[in-house]
Amino acid sequence: MALVVDELAANGIRHTASGQGGKITIALWAGRGVLRAEVTDDGADGARPVVRTDPGGESGRGLHIVAALTKAWGHRPDGPGTTVWADFPTVRPA
Repeated sequence: MALVVDELAANGIRHTASGQGGKITIALWAGRGVLRAEVTDDGADGARPVVRTDPGGESGRGLHIVAALTKAWGHRPDGPGTTVWADFPTVRPA
């Protein structure tokens, strides 16, 4: 979960107004059978996260990592910004 939140936060800083003196907000939620992490940025002129087609490229592997480590992930507009969310299944003790 920490790696995914780190990736989403880094993307928010690198690719949006958050990295130009703005901010990001991180929220963590627990529900029935799922943990959710949300990272909200200050926006990128309407651009939204896109998974690059070549996971072996020089850059652009981050969202492939997010997809591999989560139950589900996605994004939604949040005013001028974007909230990217990632869900993780909870593990029941044996």
